[in-house]
Amino acid sequence: MPDFVRRALVPSVPVLVFLVCLLFVLSTGPAWMFGDGDTGWHLATGRLIASSGHVPTQDSFSWTARGTPWVAFEWLTDLAYYGLYQWCGYLGPLVFDAASIALAYAFIAQAALDAGCELISTLLVTGWAFYLSSIHWFVRPHVRTWLFLALWYWLLMRHRRERDRLVWLVPASMPIWVNLHGGWPTGLMLLVLFAAAHLDSGSGESAGRAWPARRWALLILATLAASLVNPYGPRLHAEILQQVNATAVQNITQEWQSPDFRGNARAFRPFLLGVLASMPFLPVPLQPLGWFLLLLSLHMVFESIRHLTVFLIWMTPIALLGIKGALERFSGLVPRAGAWLARLLELERRAGSRLRGVSGAIWPIAALALAVAGAFPPSLRSGPAGFPADRFPEAAAEYLKVHPPQGRMVN
Repeated sequence: MPDFVRRALVPSVPVLVFLVCLLFVLSTGPAWMFGDGDTGWHLATGRLIASSGHVPTQDSFSWTARGTPWVAFEWLTDLAYYGLYQWCGYLGPLVFDAASIALAYAFIAQAALDAGCELISTLLVTGWAFYLSSIHWFVRPHVRTWLFLALWYWLLMRHRRERDRLVWLVPASMPIWVNLHGGWPTGLMLLVLFAAAHLDSGSGESAGRAWPARRWALLILATLAASLVNPYGPRLHAEILQQVNATAVQNITQEWQSPDFRGNARAFRPFLLGVLASMPFLPVPLQPLGWFLLLLSLHMVFESIRHLTVFLIWMTPIALLGIKGALERFSGLVPRAGAWLARLLELERRAGSRLRGVSGAIWPIAALALAVAGAFPPSLRSGPAGFPADRFPEAAAEYLKVHPPQGRMVN
């Protein structure tokens, strides 16, 4: 098979991960992804921005709070949702978010492989983390934070190994992220942790290859400055800080609650225990980074279940490196098992060498086209995409638009 044909048709590991994750998310059906009430006002905000030509500065939706100052820090996602909705109905935002989730885990798989993790374990553990994140699969802007967090993770892991200029995509992409969702401070945290771990251990690099502290400081400052590229300026930062500290609202909002490890976070317990068990087997140069990421992400998860996916994204490659270290350490204890494991790893490396990089891009394009057309997967043909009628009275609202109530009424 000619090389150009193989690159067009044979999907690489990240492309395979993207395809499987995309089809899995879409197979849950529109009722799952549209199961959160916030999606409606994101679409309404996008319509407001498109019709007015500027981002809102005052609340125009609330009855009692109309006219109060409002920082719509997810305005770019809202506008994208409305544009996609105008183009192909509810399928547009649905496929957009499914693709964002799938691409996030493709970046995580690539980051793990670039760090030296084995193929089979990477696919299994990444798939596990992807499945655990399903409690937050909704058509909402937060999935853009997953995507950019995974992209930055891959860029920083790559930079740790190769010291290439791609790391400057971190500050270059911040002006996009900061206007898509308010989770961009987690990216700054990730960047600071990579810098601190590098300076603490030298990343095991020779002095000639190690980045000096001033260059890390420049990267961090450039990224922070890029966060000011938004219609609200520093007001956006103040608004996010206020929301993070709004305990009165958080105490009555489910997604801001701590996880219930006997309830909604029960499935998360084995993954957490597996991560903890893998930590002692991390390569020595990665120990500082692994422990920094673990402690901060655990603190975030214990504070709020909405941060569960931050933990999954940060810790999946770290856990995989720990698993690799454990296999290498214990394979020598049982000679027959060690020989079997060596043969398995050799087969993995041969397969992995053929599936690394990015190839087979024709398949994601075809999958996205079929999904936007509502032709595949079959769950998209089971009924029109949109809000589930048993939970959202969308038909009643449409009726009232055509038949407005007469006289006074209590709403």
